[in-house]
Amino acid sequence: MGAAPRAMVDPRDLRRVLGDAIEHLKRARSALRPGGEQRVFDESTAALRCVIRAVNACEARGLADEWTPFENATAGDPRVEAQEGYVGTFLNSLYQVQMREFDSAIADGTVWLSIVRRDRSACHDWRDLQRIKNELCGEEREAVELHPAESRLVDTNNQYHLFVLPEGVVVPLGYAERDVSDLVDGTAHQQRPFREPPDGLNARGRGAGTILVMGKPDAEEVADG
Repeated sequence: MGAAPRAMVDPRDLRRVLGDAIEHLKRARSALRPGGEQRVFDESTAALRCVIRAVNACEARGLADEWTPFENATAGDPRVEAQEGYVGTFLNSLYQVQMREFDSAIADGTVWLSIVRRDRSACHDWRDLQRIKNELCGEEREAVELHPAESRLVDTNNQYHLFVLPEGVVVPLGYAERDVSDLVDGTAHQQRPFREPPDGLNARGRGAGTILVMGKPDAEEVADG
C-alpha cells in the first residue's frame, strides 16, 4: 500500500506570513542607531514569531497523511462540559470533535458533532468527515450537514457540524448502493488516492449502476439494490 500524498501548505499563506517577517526585519534594520535598541528587539521578535507560525503551519499540514485513533479529551471549558447533552470531547492527530446528544424532530438520540481541525485551518474534507462519523458514531449511521437559509446562517470560525441519526434511520436522499472507486478512466473525472484502501474498492467500477434515492427508501429494497 503506497503512502498517500502529503497535503500541501497553501503557498499564498506562507508568502504572506514570511512577507510579514521580512517587513519586521526591514524595520529592525532601519532602527539600528543609538536609542533604537528596543525597536530592533521588538521587530526582530515579531519577525521570529512570523517564521514560527509558518513552521507550525507546515508541521500541522504535514500530518495530513497520519491519522491516529481518537482519544478522550477535555473541552477546556467547564461551561461546555456542563451543557445539556454533552457527551465528550475527542482528539486525534488532525481533529478535535465535541459530541452532544439530543432528541431532534427527526429522531430521538440524534448526535451533534462539532468539528475543528487542530491547526484551526479551513479544510472541508468530505472523506475526513465521513471517517469521523464512522469512528465516533458507527459506520451504519447516517449523518447530515446543513446548509441553512441565509436568515439563520452562523459562520464565525473554521468549524463544521454533522448531525448523526440513530442507526436504522435513513436519510431519504442520496444513493441506494455503495460504490467506491479510485479508477482513472481518461474522462474529466478525477479521483485522489485513499489513505487506506476501503472495503469494496473498485468492486463495481466508476459510478456503475448507482441508484438515486429520492423519497423514503425501503430498507429491503436498498439492501437488495
